[in-house]
Amino acid sequence: MDASTFGLLGVGGIGLSGAFTIARAACLEFRNNLTDEMAKLRTALWAAQRFDPMTGLPNRQALIEELTMRQAQGGSWALVRFDIDEFKKLNDSLGHSAGDLALEEFARRLLVATGTPEHAICARIHGDEFAMVVPYSAEIGAVVMERVAEAIAQPMQLGAVRREVTASIGLVDGDAETDPETLMHRADQAVYRSKRTHKPEIWRPRGAQTVSLPGCPDVVVDDLDAVPLVSAGGVR
Repeated sequence: MDASTFGLLGVGGIGLSGAFTIARAACLEFRNNLTDEMAKLRTALWAAQRFDPMTGLPNRQALIEELTMRQAQGGSWALVRFDIDEFKKLNDSLGHSAGDLALEEFARRLLVATGTPEHAICARIHGDEFAMVVPYSAEIGAVVMERVAEAIAQPMQLGAVRREVTASIGLVDGDAETDPETLMHRADQAVYRSKRTHKPEIWRPRGAQTVSLPGCPDVVVDDLDAVPLVSAGGVR
């Protein structure tokens, strides 16, 4: 009986050694392909955990990581929170497809307004809630906020309907001592006050001071025992 009859003894006359070489090469190729696929899966999983699928913006987890990194680096920066006003009413009156368009357009305008990532990082943290980390300097911070104010002010085309979509704005100064979750909580509180007063809200350290916010008169801030008390003209 010819050895090539059995795969263990020979393959097409190449012998056991040749068969082993082919099998080993096939195993290596399979392992490499599997490694590549696993790397792709890890990358996809990493992205899924950190990016919003609808808008393509970083999500809350990615924002927290960004805040942690900024704290480690130091420097002057601010966390800005945006909530789209009466978003549920928009969904109920125009439909969820229009609501999705509003979210996508709002995200697009934030990206256009912020410019390069070195200047600001935008994120969608939940539903109609967005956030931005901006370098809070006289040059970059003012330019970014002015662009955001102008972008928000423009009506949106939501399918067949053209609609003005406004947002409540809250801002908190970043620092190296306060953990990211606390900063997020303070920014949330500023946004909630903004919804009630229909004015931008800024949380700053204790002591009265004047802050220039593009699109508004100067904002006089008096934070009493970490309670944000702000009055300002609206970017709405």
